[in-house]
Amino acid sequence: MTWTTEAVPSHESFAADPAELTFRLGSVERIACEPEAGLPQRNTSSYVLIACASGEGTVVRENGLVPLRANGLHLCPPDRAFGIEPGTRDGFEMFVLAFEAFREEKNDPARLNAVSEEIWRHAGEAYLPAGRLQALCESLNRRWNGTNPADRMKAGADFLELLGELAACEDTPESDSLALLQRTKVFIDEHYREPIKLEQLAGMAGLSRNYYVDLFKKRYGKSVVEYMTGLRIRRAKRLMTNPGLRMRDVAQQVGYNDEFYFSRRFKKETGVTPSAYVKSRSRRIAAYCQASTGYLLALGIVPHAAPLHPKWAGYYHSRYGGDIPVHLDGYKLGQDWKGNLDRLERSRPELIVCSDRVSAEEKAGLERIARVCYIRSSDDWRTSLRNIAAALGGEAEAEAKSWLDSYAEAASTIGGSIGRRRLGERTLLLRFRRGHFYSAGDSSAADVLSGDLGIHLAALRGPADWSRVPIPLEELEAARADRILLMVCQENETLPGWEAVRQCKRWLELPAVRSGLLHLLSSDPWRECSPSAHKRILREAARIF
Repeated sequence: MTWTTEAVPSHESFAADPAELTFRLGSVERIACEPEAGLPQRNTSSYVLIACASGEGTVVRENGLVPLRANGLHLCPPDRAFGIEPGTRDGFEMFVLAFEAFREEKNDPARLNAVSEEIWRHAGEAYLPAGRLQALCESLNRRWNGTNPADRMKAGADFLELLGELAACEDTPESDSLALLQRTKVFIDEHYREPIKLEQLAGMAGLSRNYYVDLFKKRYGKSVVEYMTGLRIRRAKRLMTNPGLRMRDVAQQVGYNDEFYFSRRFKKETGVTPSAYVKSRSRRIAAYCQASTGYLLALGIVPHAAPLHPKWAGYYHSRYGGDIPVHLDGYKLGQDWKGNLDRLERSRPELIVCSDRVSAEEKAGLERIARVCYIRSSDDWRTSLRNIAAALGGEAEAEAKSWLDSYAEAASTIGGSIGRRRLGERTLLLRFRRGHFYSAGDSSAADVLSGDLGIHLAALRGPADWSRVPIPLEELEAARADRILLMVCQENETLPGWEAVRQCKRWLELPAVRSGLLHLLSSDPWRECSPSAHKRILREAARIF
């Protein structure tokens, strides 16, 4: 069903004149995020309008972070990815509206062309009067998801009214407290080398210490200490490019009097020691796939080039994005492979680490640029790590052995602890995509759980390859798993089906679900096969079990 925009006034809030557009609503979701939970990164196949009903959060997109508060709106264009990080202890409630926009063809008004560019001038958020957004979205959600066809037409009217309100709204100026908060952040930026007390910052903002601490974290997504540590580590990385500076000098120039404490803090924040970081910067090693980055980091090498994206490579994007000079396009990896080859060629790497599953055409292009070390799909990940280390030469082979020894020790310790607590427990590892469950028992994550940690993964009945054949609900009932680990694909084609499953009585009566032992897993690290991802799976397993 399509609704024109005659009721939507033209206004500078829209980059395009809304009177020239036709809108088609696709779905309406009401989502409540528990405190500290958030919304995992999901891909958009259409425009997505995020309306914050209560609480505070941060919209995480590939081009940055956008804070969003109650009564606020944010628009994501098609073919992008976004996620939500909650910013309050009370959680975050929102409505997610997916819709398409069309424009008449000038020479043929009967023909509509889909629009995909930014149509809204607001770079961040816009606000509706208190209560107005909630009322419109409540009505829209109720009517759109009801069973009466007439209500869907009324939902269209609500949607146009919402767009009309959006067109008329103005940016909301920062409150005095937020302006003062920003002033303290600027002070930290200028004085991070010095010892700064929280009481001093709170006094500058005219707030109590506890309220200031809470407000800073809600606004900027990290604590004052985390923010200041990040500044110091980033500055230290820049100083390390100067070969004339000793590590003691670097530590002191960024505010650490003890170089050994600085070294421990640096490794905790970056995953590598300062000396390994300096060595890695002297080499131009490129990672051509997400897993390649996980292999190189295990060897103490921060890649010179790597695919980065907040959804498909969220961990590497947030933690190492500032350290990797050349960012390859990580959106739906493989989609812009020709552009990635151009970027790689300009960066002149000495070695490229790449999965052997890329196309023959890509392989030929990569091999024209530099020497390529392929991660063979027929090899286990430990063998692949040793092969990459051998290709790198030097100290890399010793680094691989040290890393594998460390991993084995951690797996033994965590696995032993889980075995004592969860003896005899049956666990299912599943994926849910486009309305169907599939087994993830053939994944590398399953190898970590069963092979490295000794966790008993329950087997499903029958000869079917359940990793490719949809699993009917009766099979899940027959498995009688004590615990279920589930990865839900974060895309528009999957999420409505998942919401339906969550309300299904038979699903709710599964022993694991009924006992509260259903654990929703993110694709990162659970779907990545690399040493770095597997070590993070160990830590998550220790938390889950």
